[in-house]
Amino acid sequence: KKSGVKGVEVIPIPMGVAALTRYLQEVELSPKPMLLLGLSGSINPEYGLGNIVIYEECYYQDKSGKLLKKDCNSNLKTMIEAKLSTTSVVKGLTCDRLINTAVAKAQNRGLTGADVVDMESWVMIQNFPSVAIVRVISDNYEQSLPDLNSTLDNQGNLNPFSLALKMSQQPLASLELIRSSLKALGVLEKITTELFLE
Repeated sequence: KKSGVKGVEVIPIPMGVAALTRYLQEVELSPKPMLLLGLSGSINPEYGLGNIVIYEECYYQDKSGKLLKKDCNSNLKTMIEAKLSTTSVVKGLTCDRLINTAVAKAQNRGLTGADVVDMESWVMIQNFPSVAIVRVISDNYEQSLPDLNSTLDNQGNLNPFSLALKMSQQPLASLELIRSSLKALGVLEKITTELFLE
C-alpha cells in the first residue's frame, strides 16, 4: 500500500522463513531497493532493549549446518545512518524458529558471531538485489521468552488461542515480553517517522 510519501510503498510481510518464502513465491514485487523494518532479539550483551541497529551483513545456517553470509546494501545503510540519530551497525542472524531462551541466545552468538537475531532478513536478501535492514531490539540477551514457536501458523501469523495458552503458562515472562515489545514498537514508530516524514 502507499505510504503517503512519494515513491515509497509499504509492504507488510509474514513472520518466519517458511511463511515469507511462500509469500514471495505468490506475489510479484518489483526488484527495486528495499528497506526492511522490524524487531529483533539481542544475542550480544552489548545491545539491549530499544537499541536501533542497522545490518552490515546477515547470516543464515542452512540444513547442512553451513553458515552462509550476505552483505546488505551499503549505500542505503549509509543514507539511513545519516538520517537516524543513534544507531549501531551489527551482524544479523536469521533463524527458522524463535530463539526464546538465554542459553539458546548465547549458543547462537558463539556459533555465528552475530549480534541480533530475526526470522525474515535472510529471505529478503536472497530474493531482492538491494536490501537495507533496520531493526529495533525487542528483547535483551539475558531475557528468556515464552516458547511461541508452536503458536505460529503456516501464514506467519500468531494463533491467538495458542498464544493465550502459552502465555498463561509463563505469566511473568509473558508480561516482560509484552512490556519490552511495546517499548520496541514505540521506537520503531519513531524511527519510521524520522526516515520518511521529516
